[in-house]
Amino acid sequence: MAIRASALVEVGLFDEALDGGTPTLSGGDQEFFSRVLSHGYQIIYAPAALVWHRHRREWSALRRTMYAYGVGVFAWWTRALLVDRELSVLFHGPAWFWHHHLRNIFRALLKQEGHVPLDLAWAELKVRW
Repeated sequence: MAIRASALVEVGLFDEALDGGTPTLSGGDQEFFSRVLSHGYQIIYAPAALVWHRHRREWSALRRTMYAYGVGVFAWWTRALLVDRELSVLFHGPAWFWHHHLRNIFRALLKQEGHVPLDLAWAELKVRW
């Protein structure tokens, strides 16, 4: 991503509590982008831009990544509710759970075209007790 320095000063830095290496495992990008949008900035997708990511070579590593993404999004919403007092999370969280997580699991169970493999859909939703 690229962001103007002046916008970064206004929006603030990433919340280090919402990233890899922390108990939340991820969520920093989503929280940061939410703040960018709430400050009136736009996010522009540039498909011609080159971005280098480390791709997972083993299925188990991909499953762990999907799990981390699931933990991260709910950690971000928890922060939004408790720190930012963003009450809309009480609506958007359950809606996301229903329309994203459960939809992915049902599509995988029914083996619909383009479905996410069931173990990856489940990994994103799984909760460790």
